[in-house]
Amino acid sequence: MDMQEANAPMTRPTRRRRRTKLQIFKETYLPPIILAATIVLILVFIIGGAIKHRNPPAEQPQETTTTQEIGPTEDPRFELWEKEAVQLIIEADALARNYDYDGAIAVLDRFSGDANLFPALAAAREKYVEIRRNMVAWHASDVPNLSFHLLIADPARAFVNKDYGSSYKKNFITITEFEAILQQLYDNGYVLVSLDHFYGTEFNSTSGRDVFIEKELLLPEGKKPIMITETNTNYYTYMIDSNGDGKADKNAAGFACKLYWDGNFYNELVNADGSISYGAYDLVPILENFIAANPDFSYKGARATIAFSGYDGVLGYRINDKSLNESDLQAEREGAATIVQALRDAGYDLACYTFGNVNYGSKDAAGIKTDIDKWLDQITPWIGELDILVYAKDGEIGDTEMYSGAKFNVLYNAGFRYFMGTGQTPWNQVDSLYVRHNRINVTGSNLQKHPDWFAGMFDLSRIALGRFQ
Repeated sequence: MDMQEANAPMTRPTRRRRRTKLQIFKETYLPPIILAATIVLILVFIIGGAIKHRNPPAEQPQETTTTQEIGPTEDPRFELWEKEAVQLIIEADALARNYDYDGAIAVLDRFSGDANLFPALAAAREKYVEIRRNMVAWHASDVPNLSFHLLIADPARAFVNKDYGSSYKKNFITITEFEAILQQLYDNGYVLVSLDHFYGTEFNSTSGRDVFIEKELLLPEGKKPIMITETNTNYYTYMIDSNGDGKADKNAAGFACKLYWDGNFYNELVNADGSISYGAYDLVPILENFIAANPDFSYKGARATIAFSGYDGVLGYRINDKSLNESDLQAEREGAATIVQALRDAGYDLACYTFGNVNYGSKDAAGIKTDIDKWLDQITPWIGELDILVYAKDGEIGDTEMYSGAKFNVLYNAGFRYFMGTGQTPWNQVDSLYVRHNRINVTGSNLQKHPDWFAGMFDLSRIALGRFQ
């Protein structure tokens, strides 16, 4: 039996996990709610005060009045209604900030009192209905996916590294540059979306199984969707350990060495003087801080796709390091499981970047199977199954034709349903069994040589890349 027959694909696509509405509300909506609460309370106080004093002075002739004009203080339920109205407006505003206008309208419609007494309710509902009426449809083929390698925290060390300095300068960008790109994307009307917003599955009665479909996304006028991916999010030993003792040190290349979560995401960084700092030194904490400050940058809680290889652990956790004793190895595995679950709960998509950071385009089906079996054996038991494959080193297994053959069968049978290649422009392909979506690599070299790839998204001259001056 040949390799293609032996690895013929199974037929049922895998559904991808999504966060619950409660998780989205608690983790994404809560920060803006605090600010919104203050504003809305003032608004309702003013409106309520105005309503309570609408009766004309006694000396003026009285006219037939409505319920609103009689004075709500005569109804003992008014104070309860007032509190309910405030809460519903706050909740609806939080949903609307993340583009869930249907949800916001539904929240306002839950009001149990006399809505005529609270004009702010009707005004908010009318606003959301009008925005929804004028929303613009987007399709996956129009959505850029900006792909970054691990971010450089200290370019003064990275760019002069004796072994890899030129590679870092060519293939990576700094956290300062990434922050500038995020700001420009936001200023130019881009909104972060995820794969789930454009792709899904539905049951096909003809075939008798679930098949992949492409979905339409609606955004307000002036808003444009964008995806973000980070690859090589391993914090490789060679980047952080200059003397081979297995520990991050000051003589390494100036990258963060681990990702942590204690209710918030943060990185560990060994500084040039040997001291240790904790903070936002890579994509995840930086993106979290940006969304906290600009909640409308994230569509319904969307986050980035985080991809890592497996040969040197994941996210800074050496879960397959045979040099560690049993106790330390178990601690690394437990740490990896914790951070992976935190990423999933926050809305991040996790992806395989091959086990050995290798080019699958240059390997035959047997070679791909050897590599991916290592992933399934050494990584999957500790972080769970993944269904997204991001090709390392531009190593696509095919061209623009539909996938078929032994290479695809190996990857499909390993559980992968979403495949991310690379290109200069957005591109996608949807088959009943899988989805493909191109990435545009944001590297130092591409920023310098191909600024046109990013036209409309951000302006290179405004990022102030000192290395290109």
